[in-house]
Amino acid sequence: MREGKVCLNCTRFLGYDKDGDGRLVIVESEAVIVIKTFELYLNGFGVRKIKKYP
Repeated sequence: MREGKVCLNCTRFLGYDKDGDGRLVIVESEAVIVIKTFELYLNGFGVRKIKKYP
């Protein structure tokens, strides 16, 4: 961690991936999903409604 490398399983971590140096980078196509999920939650949607959201 002192080297700035992340010890994280990025294959199941939506919105991020690792670059060649082991740093987290944003995956734009997945980030859209993460942002929308948080927006829905903040607007009162529960887990079930978010799951069914088109």
